[in-house]
Amino acid sequence: MLYLPEDLCEDAPLVFVLHGYLGFVSSFMGGTGMNAAADKYHFGVVYPQGTSSRSEEFPGTHWNADFTFSDVDDIGFLTALAAHLQEHYGFSESETFAAGLSNGGFMCYTLAVRAPDTFRAIASVAGTMSKGTWDERNITGAPVPVLQIHGTADGTVPIDGTMTTDGGWGGAPPMDDIIAYWTDRDDAGSLTEEMSGNLTARMYTGSDRESLVWYYLIDGFGHNWPSLQNAGVDTGELIWRFFSQFID
Repeated sequence: MLYLPEDLCEDAPLVFVLHGYLGFVSSFMGGTGMNAAADKYHFGVVYPQGTSSRSEEFPGTHWNADFTFSDVDDIGFLTALAAHLQEHYGFSESETFAAGLSNGGFMCYTLAVRAPDTFRAIASVAGTMSKGTWDERNITGAPVPVLQIHGTADGTVPIDGTMTTDGGWGGAPPMDDIIAYWTDRDDAGSLTEEMSGNLTARMYTGSDRESLVWYYLIDGFGHNWPSLQNAGVDTGELIWRFFSQFID
């Protein structure tokens, strides 16, 4: 599904928003707040639909973030979709971004490692890096700004890295180590920490705007897309605030 605000200009930014495992675009997109942000800030939003797996263990709709149970080429699909939308709707080739929930967040990290020329920056919500992506994390070494949003009480994708390794889901280290890897890769060595209510924001910056990693922790929050209603956080606004720093 493609959302186009009425006043969209030529060469506008484009944000991919990826659902979680077992997800469907029709029930996912309305709760993200991304369309409201698109109306306000004038960018396009695309909600691709993941494929159902042929795996007996993990048979549902998914994004193949270097998993062992799937042979779907989602890197090829998403990069080809970006090129198609850029060509046919005039979106900016240098201002295409990826955000995702859970398995969609896994896929964002995979895109950051394997398709940094297509996706300028990523935002992972309750996601992490799969074992396959973590093992291949130095494939290009290109800097990609990263926003990670996570609840401290997430039992499905725990921030301590104890997720099951079945199918290649788990195997990456704790989130603190993942953030440390990306801050080093992006040369974002200066830390500013802000706390407000149940939210802790750790913002790592460097010498230029590409050197940026934000890590938002929501105390007591579980495995879900944060909103003003359930967590006091407008995630659509936050994601766009992060991405907007990379608009030329």
